[in-house]
Amino acid sequence: LTGGGPWRAWLMATAAMLLVSGVAGIYLSRMQPVVWVTGKKLLLLSLLVVSYALLVVGVTAVVDATSAGWLFAVPAGALAMLIALLVHPVIGIAAMLPASVLVLLVRPDAGSVALFAAIVVLLSVPLTTTIAKRSDLRSATLRAGLTYPVVAAVVVLVFGPRDELLVAVAAGAVNGLVTALVVQGALPFLESMFRLPTVTALLDLADRNHPLLRELEAKALGSYNHSVMVASLTERACRTIGADPLLGSVAGLYHDIGKVRQPHFFIENQQGIANPHDEL
Repeated sequence: LTGGGPWRAWLMATAAMLLVSGVAGIYLSRMQPVVWVTGKKLLLLSLLVVSYALLVVGVTAVVDATSAGWLFAVPAGALAMLIALLVHPVIGIAAMLPASVLVLLVRPDAGSVALFAAIVVLLSVPLTTTIAKRSDLRSATLRAGLTYPVVAAVVVLVFGPRDELLVAVAAGAVNGLVTALVVQGALPFLESMFRLPTVTALLDLADRNHPLLRELEAKALGSYNHSVMVASLTERACRTIGADPLLGSVAGLYHDIGKVRQPHFFIENQQGIANPHDEL
């Protein structure tokens, strides 16, 4: 990259990113076809990767003016966790490739930082697969953030440069803080913008004070009580067979929501009134 001037560097970086994009497209079309044919998920995935690239460039600009150890502040974990929560955990793991490659494209001499990015992706994504309530999301980002300084220290001690150890640990701590803020702050905004059924969106729907559930309770109390029971049974069944208990519970809560239009047509809401179908 240093022999042909800046234009050659830009061309090689562009070619590398096109190659990565092509490989990613083939991977999605073969391994995750549901994502491949969903335009809004592809758009979201592109937005997250581009935003990460801009952050890598920004961190590099800061590093050029200070210490190379601050490269460990690149938020690869935030990228992976957002992709896992908003798109799919498998694709979150696959984000290890662009997370590492983008670092090397910007700073070819930052092999240890690229390795750090790959490790934090592998550590962060599994934490998103057990989220069942909002406190779990906070716990996941906290645990991820606490591991980043440790990973940065191990990578620097093994691969160097060891004189940047303290700076790298500080950058890892900053990385953890940024990850917690970005994931918890951006997740509600992105899931609303792209209308995705993420864990936090399902938690909002599971709230018994949701306006639609309150309307069901007010207009069709029998159907509401039945739906609560179905939700409870479905959640237990999902836990038993290894399915998503939160998704099953929410589906159970809303499976009879259409009965708010004509609640007296259904037998569970006919206490004290005649069945209107008897005279048909």
